[in-house]
Formats: sequence, C-alpha cells, structure tokens
Amino acid sequence: MRYIQKILLFIPLMFIISCNSHHLISDDDELGTVLFTAELPKDTRAYGNASNVDVIYADVFDKNGKKLFRTSSNITSSDIRINISLAKGNKYDVIFWAQNSTSSAYDTSDLSSIKMLDTYAVNNYDDAETMDAFFAVCKDVEVVSTPYSVELKRPLAQINVGTLGPSKPTKICIQGVATTFAPMDKSMSDYQDVTFSYPMSDQQFMADGNTYNYLAMAYVFAPILNEQVLDVELTFDEGQTSEKSITLSDIHIQANKKSNIIGALTQ
Repeated sequence: MRYIQKILLFIPLMFIISCNSHHLISDDDELGTVLFTAELPKDTRAYGNASNVDVIYADVFDKNGKKLFRTSSNITSSDIRINISLAKGNKYDVIFWAQNSTSSAYDTSDLSSIKMLDTYAVNNYDDAETMDAFFAVCKDVEVVSTPYSVELKRPLAQINVGTLGPSKPTKICIQGVATTFAPMDKSMSDYQDVTFSYPMSDQQFMADGNTYNYLAMAYVFAPILNEQVLDVELTFDEGQTSEKSITLSDIHIQANKKSNIIGALTQ
C-alpha cells in the first residue's frame, strides 16, 4: 500500500478585530485609546477557511508579565476594529486569540498559556473545524495616534487524510504533539498522543490533481518556524466488529500549513 504526504501552506489569514474596551489602570493614570486593525482575506476552502471563527479575546499584560485585564469581541464582518483604553506613558503586551465561540477545545483562561483539552470530543468534521484558531502578539504597546496592525496566524497544523478507495469510519492517533502553546515566545510543550474519531463521510478534497475521499481531518499545535516529524496511526472500521490499523511514519507538520496524507489507504 502506498501513501503520499503533502504539506501545503495556508493562505495567510488575518482578521480585523473590534470592540470598545475602557479599563481603568489606576485612578491617577491618564488614559488613551489604542486602536488595533487587520484584514480578513477571502478563502473558499471547504475546511480551513476560518468561517467558523467568530470571537476574539485580548489579554493585556504589563511589562512584568502580569495580566491586567481581558476584553473580547464578536467577529461579525471583515471591517472590524478593537479599541483598548490604556494608561499614557506606559508600555503593555497584548495577546490576541480568535476561535469559534462554541468550541470547548481549548483552555483560554490565560492566553499566555493556551491548552488543548483532551476532554474535547471530535466526532465529525464540523467538530474538528471548530478547533480552527488564530493568535497574535503585540509587544510594547503604548498610547499612540496611529493604529497597530494585527496579523492573526494559526498556531495549528491541519492534517487531512484521504483515500482513493471508499471512505470508512476512521480513528486517527497523532503521536507526540504539543498540547500547550505559549503565544508570547511561540513555544510548545506538554507533548502527548491525541486521538480523533470520524464517521464514514461523503466529503472529498483535491490534491495532486486527484479527488480523495476524506478519512480524517485534525488540527494540532505545531511549531511556528520549523517542521515537526511524527507518526500517525490510522484505524479503519471494517464492519462486523473488525478493525484494521496502519502506522505511517515520517509525517511532517508545521503551524499554518496543511499536511495531506493521501493514497489508496482503504483499497
């Protein structure tokens, strides 16, 4: 049996984010408004098009790393801005995190350390797509008259598994991936095996000029600048309580890229 792995770069995705936030840092501070802006490009892909991302969080930190407050806003259009009130004369660091508002895939209580939760059950492709998320960090923010441009990027790799044969219920175990992400220094930690299960699907995707039937699709934390090489185990439901498992080695993943594992996997 042959399989092919392809890594594809996501079209860079950015958001314009918006809300009005007025937080008193100190009774004696003179406040000013800081404006953050970005752009939301068009993308028509079936999966990975960011269409499910509808909320953004912003945690504001002082230069000693102490979290001061959080603000959030719904993402409702491509022409959105976020205004945050800060004390003049001081500098701050701001971490942004955008995701689907219904997703419970991540612990985002502290955006300096975001955790992927193993209690989040992925049972279909819609569940998996709500795991799509984006981050940005703005350092040394101060009250100025010009806006800060915020570029949100995925800290996630998207793994697509497709077959030239028939689709089957499939369980994918991705071995040794990070489950904690620290946006401030872009580091990953807490490496574990993560498993997702998918029913038989009529969804398809194109790669190398061929049409493949989806077996699985998953988002996982992946290095921002370098590739990670790992193993992936696929288990197919053959019916009548029968299963077949294969392990694929040397799978490369990287943040904001798609890794396609394709071939005659079920033939």
